[in-house]
Amino acid sequence: MVKITDFVKSLFLCKNPGFVILSSFTAPVAENEPELPVYHLKTAKMKKRITPLFAISLFTCLLFSGLPSTAGGIHLYVATNKENYSLAEKVRFQVFLLNPTPGTNHTAFVELLDCQGNRLVKKMLPFSYNISWGDVDLPENLSGQFCILYCYVADKDSIQSSVSKKIFIAGKAEKTEKKWLVNSFYEGDSFVAESPNNILIRCTDEKADPISVKGKIVDDKNQVYALFETNKQGYAK
Repeated sequence: MVKITDFVKSLFLCKNPGFVILSSFTAPVAENEPELPVYHLKTAKMKKRITPLFAISLFTCLLFSGLPSTAGGIHLYVATNKENYSLAEKVRFQVFLLNPTPGTNHTAFVELLDCQGNRLVKKMLPFSYNISWGDVDLPENLSGQFCILYCYVADKDSIQSSVSKKIFIAGKAEKTEKKWLVNSFYEGDSFVAESPNNILIRCTDEKADPISVKGKIVDDKNQVYALFETNKQGYAK
């Protein structure tokens, strides 16, 4: 015999007709059978617990769903074995291909340009596992403080991506022209030909500051008449 006790403790009708929420109830149990645990539906707490879980689930779905990537496009990176080189030295380099087009065999075009943009060397190199490498020889008579290693990949007549790197040439500092001023003072205020003369020489720079230099005095036939060296005050006698 099944004994039913307090089958329904309370019924609450929602505002919307047709929905009934059971606040608490006790299920019918048989005699000598342990009662099952009673579960209470508390909509307010469930709402608080479901809301953050729902947000996390939604974010995860958006993150791992098949949305299109926004970082498309081929990119190149070039690295050299050194930063500074000497004339006629070999420059070894590596070109890295990032985000390549699937199913396409790309070719690395490498050019060596002088500081004015004139092409000195051009090479075509294949990629192996998205890496290409090679070397170029710097000219012996290269002018300027640097040259440019220009790398790119092209599709028909258009360049898909390019990268450049400066190759600095050691010992190629620009020469700056210095202007010196030389004043000469003759003993007796005149130069006497074919006889010993005492001459006082003073050398200064553009700012009229004394400079220490070595020089020589020559005649109209470019024959050396005398040698001199100025002191810290710029004078020589």
